[in-house]
Amino acid sequence: MGYRFVITHYCLITNLFLRNRLREANLRPRRPVRKPRLTRYHKEARIRFAREHIEWQLRHWKRVLFT
Repeated sequence: MGYRFVITHYCLITNLFLRNRLREANLRPRRPVRKPRLTRYHKEARIRFAREHIEWQLRHWKRVLFT
C-alpha cells in the first residue's frame, strides 16, 4: 500500500513528522553522486565518435552494447 499526499486543508506539520513518515516509506535523503568533469580530451573523443558514426542506421546500433 503506497503513501499518498493529499492537500485538502492548509495545515502545518513538523519536520520530524515528515521525516518519520518518509522513513516509514523507505525514502531516504540522497545526495547526487559527484562525478569528475569531462576533460578536453574526453570532449574531443566524444565529438570524434559522433562524427564517425553519424551515418549509422538502427541496424548498426542494434549490435552495440553501451555500458
